[in-house]
Amino acid sequence: RADHDLLTGISNREAFYRQTTELLLGQPDTEHVLLAMDIDRFKVVNDMFGKEIGDRILIAVAQGLKQLLANIGTFARMEADHFVACFPKKLLQMDRITRLVDRGLKRQNLDYHIQMSYGVYLIQDRDVTVHQMCDRAMMAMKTIKGDALRRYALYDEKLRQSLLEESEILEDMNDALAKKQFVAYLQPIFSIDTIQPVSAEVLVRWHHPKKGVIQPGTFIPLFERNGFISKLDYYIWERACELLQHWKTIDYPLPISVNISRIDLYSPHLCDQLVQLTQRYGIDPSMMRLEITESAYSKDPEDLVATINQLRAEGFLILMDDFGSGYS
Repeated sequence: RADHDLLTGISNREAFYRQTTELLLGQPDTEHVLLAMDIDRFKVVNDMFGKEIGDRILIAVAQGLKQLLANIGTFARMEADHFVACFPKKLLQMDRITRLVDRGLKRQNLDYHIQMSYGVYLIQDRDVTVHQMCDRAMMAMKTIKGDALRRYALYDEKLRQSLLEESEILEDMNDALAKKQFVAYLQPIFSIDTIQPVSAEVLVRWHHPKKGVIQPGTFIPLFERNGFISKLDYYIWERACELLQHWKTIDYPLPISVNISRIDLYSPHLCDQLVQLTQRYGIDPSMMRLEITESAYSKDPEDLVATINQLRAEGFLILMDDFGSGYS
């Protein structure tokens, strides 16, 4: 009971750590790999077919691992739909493994396509703990989640470096906002008829004291995932209001468009925040245009339309950003 997962009967997390440590110590001259895997959209499977069917699938995966690796390597159910295995590198034939697992999942005869994603960690440094090896294999796996074309990913130095850079960005973000390292840049929008600027879009760049200028493609996706994007968006909206206020004093009536992220749209205070900002800086809401990315329209469209109507009623103009990029 202490060593086994009650549902599937295979090893649990703690037993896997111990057994794999013993396996690696006992075979110091054999190259091994650690494989992390989980079922794509397993929560959907549980919701559609019920927990009993979900449990049946988990048991099928465990039995498949048992057939493949009994007396060859170690394997376990870590939690929920997360499984791990450790075995000699010479057996790492991912096409064969995915094919065998897919065949076992198909035998469940569900009217739904079930597949697994895999992360591979090549064990080269035996001083790394099994716990860390699992983490690295899972990190690799997470890089392909939701990618229908890629079934597995390898943890390598490039991925390690990328993850370290992401970690540094996340550590620096709050300090960077407090020190105003995020700078608003303007991209002018010209009239074809008059060849004069008619508006501008605010873009953000991070002026990092050590890394130099960091482009938004590096940090925006991270901030969208951890929710920090809401703080950054508000900061940029305020910079836009300051600029519009300045332009008003010099009689330069050019509107500015700012981005509204998907996370902002879930806030019940979005409209109030924008109205209060424009009032504080004495700006007509029509001068601050709101760009909502096209992908936002594919989720909760009724709530989105209600929010948009509320903003339009306050005088804001709504623009669709990234139009035609795949959702329209």
